Amino acid sequence: MPSRTWSEERAELAAAIGANIRTVREERGLSLRYLALVVDIGSNAIWNIETGRSLPDTETLMRVAAVLDCKVEQLLPTDYRERLAPPPAVVDFLRRRAELPAAAAEGSRGTGQPSRRSSSRTTAADKAADRLLAQVESGKRKSSKRTSSGR
Repeated sequence: MPSRTWSEERAELAAAIGANIRTVREERGLSLRYLALVVDIGSNAIWNIETGRSLPDTETLMRVAAVLDCKVEQLLPTDYRERLAPPPAVVDFLRRRAELPAAAAEGSRGTGQPSRRSSSRTTAADKAADRLLAQVESGKRKSSKRTSSGR
């Protein structure tokens, strides 16, 4: 099966996001004009997004999700949600890493002395890993296996 071009994939993504936006908007009982007004873009722009004629930028997608009171992930197609999820190996690593501070608080090598690494010296990478773990555990990011195509 020949692989899809970027423009074909982009068109499919735009159509799926637009359909999801329309579905959620209608579930909430909101008009297209109201959504456009609150998001602060033209109603033609919302119509183009909902019909898949244009792909919203990240900021617009975030504002639409906020107005619709849903997560941005809910507006994305399912296969994109799965692509955004961290691989299981990353989730396992983050869980093991989260257990380390508890062991360090008990002391280093069983001596009763605090470990050399101070919790006040948390690096940016540690903070990012903690945020990712919190997202995974709260369900914002769903852990799934990657497909054989690498997506």
